[in-house]
Amino acid sequence: MRKLFCGLLFFTALISSAQTADEIIEKHLVALGGKEKLKNIASVRMSIKGQGMGMEFPVEMLTKKDGSMKTTTTIQKMKMVQAYDGNSKSGWSINPMMGDKKPQKMNEEQVKDMQEQGGRMVSEFLDYKESGAVAEYLGKDDMDGEEVHLIRLTKKNGNITYYYIDVLSNLILKEKTKTKMKDKEAESETYFGNYQTFDGITSAGTIENMFNGVTGFVINVEKVEYNIPVDEKEFKMPSDENTSKDK
Repeated sequence: MRKLFCGLLFFTALISSAQTADEIIEKHLVALGGKEKLKNIASVRMSIKGQGMGMEFPVEMLTKKDGSMKTTTTIQKMKMVQAYDGNSKSGWSINPMMGDKKPQKMNEEQVKDMQEQGGRMVSEFLDYKESGAVAEYLGKDDMDGEEVHLIRLTKKNGNITYYYIDVLSNLILKEKTKTKMKDKEAESETYFGNYQTFDGITSAGTIENMFNGVTGFVINVEKVEYNIPVDEKEFKMPSDENTSKDK
């Protein structure tokens, strides 16, 4: 009887935890603009000023609801491109800084990374259950003097992200990600701040990424445009001939 009672308590605690996680996630989505508004986003274009490696550089990100994504980074007048085509489920890149000015197909691991990034239009919590992810509420925590909710999101592929959500604004202040890379596990931290609102949708204006305790890059979002018309050709891998014409 005692084992049954303990089992019921454990089961009840799990249900309570799941409900609490969903309540916090719901408040977070409302703070971003509301579930309905977020679901109706068909495309996003972001103009960003990036900082890293002692340089400052412009970045343009283009994303579609089908997961298609393209990032163009200009450094020393050279354009580096990373793109994923949601229709063909393939990715490609151009990196002149590595001495290669022709478009190259991405390998399977790179494509998986792009698929995960491209599917994240505004928030990973939007329809997270449909993607096979599981959210767990781990209670309240302290982050540099700020009281936060701590939620662990375990994705279908096994990758885990911890979200630190401000209890007052319901906005994410930090996320810590554990990613499996072959037989190793990599950990990175991302800090979010200076939230701003465009077209009724709120997103972070400053994002700082750290890998193993070292700052990798900092980006400042200058402009965000939602539901803009997008040509499908943007995501298709160009031929060498078209690449040459662009120069």
